[in-house]
Parts: sequence; structure tokens; C-alpha cells
Amino acid sequence: MNSKLELGRASQTGKKHQKQEALLLNLIRCGECGAVLVLTYTKRHGKRHHYYVCPKARRREGCKQPALARQDIEGLVIKQLEIALGAQPSRIILQQAVEQIVYNGSTREVAITQRDGSRIECSLPIPNRRGVRSRAVSADGRIPRISRLMALAIKMQKLIREGPTSDYAELASLGSVSRARMTQIMSLTNLAPEIQEKLLFLPNTISGPDPITERGLSRIVQEIDWAAQIKLFRGLNG
Repeated sequence: MNSKLELGRASQTGKKHQKQEALLLNLIRCGECGAVLVLTYTKRHGKRHHYYVCPKARRREGCKQPALARQDIEGLVIKQLEIALGAQPSRIILQQAVEQIVYNGSTREVAITQRDGSRIECSLPIPNRRGVRSRAVSADGRIPRISRLMALAIKMQKLIREGPTSDYAELASLGSVSRARMTQIMSLTNLAPEIQEKLLFLPNTISGPDPITERGLSRIVQEIDWAAQIKLFRGLNG
């Protein structure tokens, strides 16, 4: 368990940073296992970064759903329901209008089912904010190897969940790599979502070696606590 990740508690609602209650609590479900997502956070530079997470994935009970940034999914849902509910619906209004929201982390697909029976299907865009690199690729340089490995790990994770392969051993055989190497690649999916985003969208390497390498991440991958991972990553990237 990540000791520095804490669930949002009702007892904290009187504190300044908890005045704005999470809009989608008890509404959003995991697209992988169906569990209701819960709210958690990491703390960096004195600021909390909130995520909706699958409790089964967090406890490593067979689900691989990645964490979902609260600001991303709440912004998307509000935009999709703006015509019906207004630009700034309260949590009470959302609870009354929405039956459930299902998010699939492997495809970034979102399904919003309203209580009147209507359904909205959309995709969650890649976030474009400070700290998250754009997908835009420079005409010069090369994509860092760790960015390709991170994308490959996510893709293989999706193949395991959706088929046609059933386990890592079969996937390793199909890809003509050893099971040990497959394990190394897949370990990247255990990184904090914030780190995964940064690895996916690293700037192109213009010349010389890549600034961030798989070997350089080895200690971070072994760390279970996301907050500790982020601290180590800042030192690696700083």
C-alpha cells in the first residue's frame, strides 16, 4: 500500500483544501472490473494532485486500470452535460442526472449513462497542461527509447486484458523475447501515472544519449510508493 496516498475523507471537508467535493464520487466505475473508483492524491511542492483510482488495481488484486486525474475526467463530464445541466453543475445535480460513468483506462473511452436512459460515449483527450508534454513530435531528433518502451508496455497490458494473448509468457513467445525481458518492460506500468505521462511525452533527443533511460528508472520502478517514485524521478530528471 502507498502510505502517502490517502483517500479523501468526509471528516476533512471542513479544511480549506477539501471545500470543493469531488463531483463524481460514487458515480464513476472502472471499465476493467466494474468497481467504483475512489479518490486519492499525491502531494508535490505542497500541492495535492487528485486521482480517481480503482481500489482493486490499487491493491493489485488483478485489475490494471491506471489512475485517472480528477481534473481531466470532471472537466470532460461537465463539458458533455453542459447543455442539459449548465456550465457548473453541483455534485447533487450530477447525482440526480447521472446513473453511472464508466472509464476504460486502456482506451481512454468514457461512457456516461443518464437516469433518463440516454447515453453519451466519448474519449478522454490526452491532457494538455503544465507538466504534461504534448504529443507533437519535432521534425528533428528521435523519440527517446524509454518513451517507446512505455508505450509498448501500455499496449501489451491492453493485449493481456483484451486478448488474443492470455498471459505474459504467451506474449513473450509471440514477441520473441524472454519472459525476464517481458517482466522488465511490463514493470514500467507500475510507475505513478504522473511519471508514465512524462515518459510518454518526453521531447525528442536531438543528439547524444537519451537523458532518461530504462536503467536510470530501475530504482524508481522498484519503489512501491507513488509519492516516493515522484520524488526520485524529480531527482533523476532535475
